[in-house]
Amino acid sequence: MRTSFSPAFFCLFSLLFFTLSLFGQEQLLDYKVISGPMPGHYTDSTASFWILVQKKPVLQKKNRLAHVLKKLEQEFSSISYQDEPLWKNKRVVRVLAQKKPAMTPPKDSFSFLTGSCAFQYPLLLNMFGKRRRYNKIFNKMAQTDAEFMVWTGDNVYYVLGQWNSYKGMVKKNLRSRERKPINKFLQSCPQYASWDDHDYGPNNSDANFPLKDTALNVFKKMWANPYYGEEDNPGVYSHFSQENCDFFLLDSRYYCIGDGPKEKRRLFGKKQMDWLKRQLKKAKGDFKFVFSGTQLLPKLDKGDHWDQFPAEREDFLDFLQKENIKGVVVISGDRHYSELNCLRREGDYPLYEYTCSPLTSFLDPYYAKVNDCREEGTFVRKQNYGLLTIVGQGLRRICRIQTFNRKGKLLWQREIALKDLQ
Repeated sequence: MRTSFSPAFFCLFSLLFFTLSLFGQEQLLDYKVISGPMPGHYTDSTASFWILVQKKPVLQKKNRLAHVLKKLEQEFSSISYQDEPLWKNKRVVRVLAQKKPAMTPPKDSFSFLTGSCAFQYPLLLNMFGKRRRYNKIFNKMAQTDAEFMVWTGDNVYYVLGQWNSYKGMVKKNLRSRERKPINKFLQSCPQYASWDDHDYGPNNSDANFPLKDTALNVFKKMWANPYYGEEDNPGVYSHFSQENCDFFLLDSRYYCIGDGPKEKRRLFGKKQMDWLKRQLKKAKGDFKFVFSGTQLLPKLDKGDHWDQFPAEREDFLDFLQKENIKGVVVISGDRHYSELNCLRREGDYPLYEYTCSPLTSFLDPYYAKVNDCREEGTFVRKQNYGLLTIVGQGLRRICRIQTFNRKGKLLWQREIALKDLQ
């Protein structure tokens, strides 16, 4: 039998739906903010924010979501927000803000931070307060005058099977976000991120990791990048532009195939590499920064590196030369030490790679290994972070790379002139 509904029914249903939605929104505004607001991707006219909230009693007004949103409303011309479930009574709130006119005047110079490997020492390994001492690095980073931060992976460390479930992954991320020094730093400037094996799955995990889509889902819930992969090719890779420079974040895990004949191995996969080539050909920025969780230029005999995937590596280097792509600088993490590498190419400009690691993690036991690309005086085997500053105009632009220890002391500085990358 066909059932018919009167117009009055639809009016009543619509009113009920609106009332329930409004009630749910009012409840959300009373949630407690436990991390953030973390600025994410931004443009000349918009800004995005990530906020972690929990349904629990709020003793101080300033900790209510409503109070945080009101402050953002005062700072921007308008805001809109939406929320999504994360775990139990915790939710993620995403805010899109419209900037007021003339909020971002042109700058003669700008800086950005980078780093990787932010291991949080569990109780059994937290001897002599390591976690508290090492996390102070984030206080120094929060005090740094930087436009944004780019994390190059191992932003958290899944251990003891935490990679085997959504619950385990989310809880590890939550513990990290609720650490006061990390939370303070995340609020200090916009944050961009890629991943590596430890915030993806188990050690050295690749495309065969069975929960890779779960890991991707968790990663997307915890960050505020401009986008994640392509419609027909998921992942964490994306790109953005700031101050006439281009930034490319790569995904060295989701499509990594490290087994089999060397000529068939792939770190990034064909579709991601095709995407990167298209974006580099279209890019108009002076410097083009390519970020990877895995080191790309040196040829090593320990750990993950692109030389384990020689066909893909050589194809990309040939592409750069054939298409005359200028101004490329690579930034990576993973190694648990920092260094500046330079690959000198016959008939073309030298390729530089700045590896910055670790923020808080333990140090690499193979530190004595020397590669042929390392620039003298740039090797650092201690917790550290990087600051890159772009100054000047046109071909007179330079990229200044500085490495600081966890107490904010400058360890070394180098400058790369744009005119030398032509």
